[in-house]
Amino acid sequence: MKKRDILIITLTLIALVSLVLIIRGIIPETKSLEEIKVEIDNLFLAGMNTTYYGDWVLPEEEVKEMKTLWAELGLGETDVIELWVAIFDNCSNWVDLYTAREFDCSEMSALFECVMEQLGYATCIVESDKYKHAWCLVETSDESLLPVECTGMFIPWEGSNIMTWVDYFVYDMDKRFETIYEAEQYCSGDYDWWNSWQVEELTLDEVKVEEFVSEWLEKYVSHETLLIDKVTHLESGQYWSFSTVFEEGYEIEVMVEVKQGGPIDVLLFNSGQYLQFERFMKGKGTTVEYFVTGSALNVMSKSYTFQIPSSDRYYVVISNGGGIKGGARPKGDVAVYLKVVAIVHP
Repeated sequence: MKKRDILIITLTLIALVSLVLIIRGIIPETKSLEEIKVEIDNLFLAGMNTTYYGDWVLPEEEVKEMKTLWAELGLGETDVIELWVAIFDNCSNWVDLYTAREFDCSEMSALFECVMEQLGYATCIVESDKYKHAWCLVETSDESLLPVECTGMFIPWEGSNIMTWVDYFVYDMDKRFETIYEAEQYCSGDYDWWNSWQVEELTLDEVKVEEFVSEWLEKYVSHETLLIDKVTHLESGQYWSFSTVFEEGYEIEVMVEVKQGGPIDVLLFNSGQYLQFERFMKGKGTTVEYFVTGSALNVMSKSYTFQIPSSDRYYVVISNGGGIKGGARPKGDVAVYLKVVAIVHP
C-alpha cells in the first residue's frame, strides 16, 4: 500500500471518529462567530432587554455627558480609566469574589472588558500561555494601550505578583480577543462570566462611589478660587492693593479693563518688593522691583496668567500714581475693573 493511500485512510478515520464524538457531545461542534454573537446577544436580550454590548451599564447619553465633564475638568483618558479601575477596587466587592476556575482571570477580564466598552473605551482581552493568565488592555485615543489586572483590579504600573509591567504587553497573538464573541469562539465557557454565581453577589456602593470620586477629584483636578472681582475708583496719584498668601506653584489669572479714564498700571509684588514700592510712592525710594510677567504697564485692558515662583505674601496693585519706568502717566480719575483667580494644580 502506498504512503498516499495510508494517509488518506488515516485522515478518513480521524474525520469519522470526530463526527461520532461530535454527535455524542464529547467534542463540541465549532460555531461560527456570527452564531456565537446571536446566541450571547439573545441571552442578554431575554434577561436585560439589550444586547451584550448594549447600554445596560449606563445609558449612552449619560456616558457622553460624563466624557464631556471629564474633558471640562481637564482629565486625560488615562486619569479617567484609572478612576474607573479605582472605583471597582474601592467601592465594590469585586476582588473578594475571585474564585479559581469559577470566577477568575478569564471571567473577570471578560466582565471588565464589557463594562469598559459600554463606558466608551475600546478594550480587549488578552491571554498568555506562559503565565496561564488573562487580563485586559484598554486603548486610548492616541492608540496606546493601558493594561488592567482584573483579578486585583489595578493598573500594574509596578507589575504584580504574577508579572512585570513589560510582561503585560506580551501575550499570545492568537489570544487577543477584541470581543466576547471571539473569546467564546476560541474557548467556549472560559469567559462566560454571566454563568458565574459570583456575579449575583457583585455589589457597588453608590454612596461610597460618590464620596470616593469627590476625594479623587480633590487630588487630580485643579481648583479655582475667585480672589477679586470688582471695579475700583482711583483719583490721580492714588493706588489700590490687594494681598494674599500664595504657595509655590499656584497660578493666577488676571483680567483688567479700564472703564473710565486711563491708562493704568497693574503690578505684582512679593512682600519685600511691596515695602519698596510703598517707600517709592512716598518719595523715599528711587527704584521699584516687581514681577514683570505678572504685571501690565500702561494698559487699558489685558488678560494674562502668572505662576507663583515661591511661597510668600503677594500684592496685586492697581496704580494711577505714575512714576514707574515705561508705565502709565496719570490723566485724571479712573475706574478699573479687576478680576483675579487663583488656580491650584494637583
